[in-house]
Amino acid sequence: MLFMFLYKGLWLGFVAYPLWKNGELAGSEAEDWVQIFMLIVIPIIFTPWKYVFKTYVLGKD
Repeated sequence: MLFMFLYKGLWLGFVAYPLWKNGELAGSEAEDWVQIFMLIVIPIIFTPWKYVFKTYVLGKD
């Protein structure tokens, strides 16, 4: 799941944002992907971040 956050966030930041900023996002193929990738907000909200930090960052069970 962390990999999904990483690649979707990077794509939104490095592909979609510059297109949107330059006014080229509307009508492009990337527009459809933005709508899908913006749903990343839902799993980010419901991820148990305390558990993720403790398990994957600190290495404790």
